[in-house]
Amino acid sequence: MFFQKKRKLKVILLNKIPDANLVKEIDKTTFENEKFSIVKDCLYFYSLIGYGRTKFNMNTFEKKLNVSATLRNYNTIKILLELV
Repeated sequence: MFFQKKRKLKVILLNKIPDANLVKEIDKTTFENEKFSIVKDCLYFYSLIGYGRTKFNMNTFEKKLNVSATLRNYNTIKILLELV
């Protein structure tokens, strides 16, 4: 399974649900060792090579999806969920 190493999972919270056509367009783009999934206003991003070396980054997603976003790693999201 690609998402097996949670420490490499990044969660990008979008300020709105992106337009479906933009999501379809960005879904066509793939890079080796990188996977992402967009669910409503959240984008789950995983890279086997580490976020610092990825072809995609948060700015790429913001521009291509026409949204504003903030990125958090898996551990931060886990802590935030425990607080609520």
